[in-house]
Amino acid sequence: MFIMVFINERDYNEFALLFFNQLLTFPKTT
Repeated sequence: MFIMVFINERDYNEFALLFFNQLLTFPKTT
């Protein structure tokens, strides 16, 4: 992902968890 270039590794880990969580929860809410 090109976003990795713009964020630190630590910040990306938290962002990846939030983003991945959104992917899991979004289909369930619709």
